[in-house]
Amino acid sequence: MTEFVADRIGSLWIPFIIRDKVVVGEVINVFRRTINIKDINNMLLSITALNYFSPIYVNINYNRNKFINFQEHVRPYENVFFNKPYIIISDFKIRVELYEEKITIPRICSICELVNSTSRKHVFIDFLMSLYNRVRFFLNIIDKPNNILDLIGKMGLKTKILDILYGIKRYIVGKNSIFVHDIYSMLGLGYGVTPSTDDFFGALLGTVNIYLSCNGLRPLILDKNLVFKRTNWVSGYLLYYNHFGLFNNILEGFIESIFKMKYVDSTNYFLSLLSIGHTSGLDTAVGVLAALAVILESLYGRGFIEKYFRLFFEN
Repeated sequence: MTEFVADRIGSLWIPFIIRDKVVVGEVINVFRRTINIKDINNMLLSITALNYFSPIYVNINYNRNKFINFQEHVRPYENVFFNKPYIIISDFKIRVELYEEKITIPRICSICELVNSTSRKHVFIDFLMSLYNRVRFFLNIIDKPNNILDLIGKMGLKTKILDILYGIKRYIVGKNSIFVHDIYSMLGLGYGVTPSTDDFFGALLGTVNIYLSCNGLRPLILDKNLVFKRTNWVSGYLLYYNHFGLFNNILEGFIESIFKMKYVDSTNYFLSLLSIGHTSGLDTAVGVLAALAVILESLYGRGFIEKYFRLFFEN
């Protein structure tokens, strides 16, 4: 039996691994370094050897196991068990030791630091516009075909994206809008397990919802059943988690560094995001930057949505 050790444990795994013996669920699909699991509550959990963390992941040591191929050990539809202290799938098992320092929990406090005072407003605006231009520079020189910007341009959906951004702005300022229906119609567009539009809207809505929650406003909640009608199960669940602000640690770091106005850290986190998936990290970063434009316009006006849109979708 092949055995590994869990270095990080996502908080969504805890209801299973505090038990002595329990059925977790079944494998949905398997990639070289990630196993996606449908648990007994019909929710998504994952096991990964990737070097980033999330509440949904159990991480085995990346440096020690970076050449692992889960496809050699696990097949779809196999049952997943927890028999203390092991997660077990067929002849594959992971030893889990539940220490506080190993647990990955969401960190969503930093967005509450959004600049809304006169003394810091202009500094933050200048910082963000500088970051926008820096990100746009990187997007012009990297080779990431079929990302969200390419996709929207090729499919002629720029006007629809702009309408959605303005719809979210109207919601934030207290004028209800039907824009959510437009979001459903755009899910599932793009390539891979997590299509670009799903990654983009998950990050966009997640960032906006953290802001809304931190300011005592009602978050924008998607209908899970409508989400799954538009995209695959794994991507739909990642979108659903993300739109509640349950991000991986790299995307959290990107958001936090922006609101702390740390230019070098923000740039480094963006570059780290580029390594996630084929375009997933890029698409989520662009979604976060879209959310910031919407929030700033809601607070200050000054055409931030148009500035963002021209910079990312018109170049």
